[in-house]
Amino acid sequence: MSTFRQANIEFYEFLRTKFTAQELFDWQLSEKVQEDVHHLLDKNNAGTISEAEIHELKLNVDFNHCFTFIKIQALIELKDES
Repeated sequence: MSTFRQANIEFYEFLRTKFTAQELFDWQLSEKVQEDVHHLLDKNNAGTISEAEIHELKLNVDFNHCFTFIKIQALIELKDES
C-alpha cells in the first residue's frame, strides 16, 4: 500500500473517532467555497487566472482528492453495515 493511501486511511480513522461514517459521507463544502472554486475554474478555462489563483485552485484540487477518498471510505463502511 502506498504511503499516500495509508496516510488517508489513518486520517479517515481519526475522523471516525469524531464523526459517523454517514456524517463524513454527507459533509459538503459551503456554497460560498463551492462558488469560489467554480469561479477559479471559470477563470482557468478562460485563460484569465493569475499565478496566485492557480496555486489556490491546485490546493482545492488536492483537498478534493483527499476528501473524495474519505467519502469513498465512508461509503464502503456504510455498505458493509447494511
